[in-house]
Amino acid sequence: MASSRLEPRKKTEAELAQDALKAKIAAVLWKIEELEATVTDFNGDQALLQERIQAYSKALETLYSDTTAAEVDVPLDVVKHLDEGGHPDAWTAEVFRRVRHSNQLVKGKGTDLRSLRNNLLQGLGEAYPEETAAYKAAAAATAEATEQP
Repeated sequence: MASSRLEPRKKTEAELAQDALKAKIAAVLWKIEELEATVTDFNGDQALLQERIQAYSKALETLYSDTTAAEVDVPLDVVKHLDEGGHPDAWTAEVFRRVRHSNQLVKGKGTDLRSLRNNLLQGLGEAYPEETAAYKAAAAATAEATEQP
């Protein structure tokens, strides 16, 4: 009898690289918190402050060296949105809204063009029935020839 347990899916190289990058970003954020706590409660201990600054700097260098090897393209609009205090999910939702709107406009234009074509063919059919019939036959033959099985 086969086991009903599902085997975990193995991560791809890209997913493993993304996980490593997330861990390094988390390390940098943790160093920022440590540095902030040291500065907030500063008691004059220069050695501790210097140590935290160096640890933060090293974490940033590690993050930078690893991210330059990975090609990650972040749209400039996302960076601007984040700089203005926006949430990445809100930016994504806005992009989808704009794309849907643009898609609806293009769909409407396509519908209008089909309607125009049909109206023109109808008018031409009344004025020039023989030429219109020849055009329709040629268009049908071309459509048949270009159809994929």
